[in-house]
Amino acid sequence: MKTYYICAATFFILAYAIFHFGFRTGGETQLYRINDELAFELLLTPNSYSFDDVTIRGYRRTNPLIRFMCGACEANYGEIDMLSADYIKGDWVYAAYPQHSTWRTDIMNLRTGETLSVDVPGNAENPIDLQTLPEYRERGLVAGEQHRLTQDYVKANFELLTTYSSRCIWIHIIFGVLALILTFPKISGEVLAGVFSNKPGDPINHFNSN
Repeated sequence: MKTYYICAATFFILAYAIFHFGFRTGGETQLYRINDELAFELLLTPNSYSFDDVTIRGYRRTNPLIRFMCGACEANYGEIDMLSADYIKGDWVYAAYPQHSTWRTDIMNLRTGETLSVDVPGNAENPIDLQTLPEYRERGLVAGEQHRLTQDYVKANFELLTTYSSRCIWIHIIFGVLALILTFPKISGEVLAGVFSNKPGDPINHFNSN
C-alpha cells in the first residue's frame, strides 16, 4: 500500500504541475502591463479576425486564492478602454479607423492617461486620411507600418501579467476529485461499483422477497 501512495502522489504532483503552470500562463488572452490600471490585451486564438489585434483594457487584481491558482490579474470586461489600438508613436496609441462614436476611444496617451474620442464627419471617405482630423494632425499621428502596434511589439516592450482563465478553476476541481479518488481508492472503488452495478432501467429492490 505504501508503494501505491508513493506512485499515486508522484503522478498527481507531476500532472498537477503541468496543468497548473500551463493554465496560469495560458488562456485565450494575455495581459501586458501599461500601468496599475491599464494593460494591453492580446487575443491569442488564431481564429480571430486579425491575429495582430491589440486592445487596451482595464484590469484588476484577483483575490489571493485565485492569484495562486490561476493568475494574478483579470480584465474588466465590462469596460473596454480602447477597442482598436492600431498604431503607437511616442506615448500616443491610436486607432487606424476612428469611428463616428462618442463612447469609443480613438487616441490614448499611455503616460498621462488622456483619451480622445474623435468626431468623424458622417460623409468622410473610408478609409479616412488621419491627417484630415485635427486631433490626429495636431499630435503628428500618422498611419504607417513604422508605427504599427503589433503583438510582437507589445511582448517585447511591456511586462506580461499572469492572467486569470476560468478554465483553470475547472482544472482544479477535476484534480480535487482525482486527489480524493487516489487518496481513498477502496472507498472510491466501492462508490463507483455501486453507481455502475445497476444498469439504466433495471429495477432497484427496496424490499426482500419472502
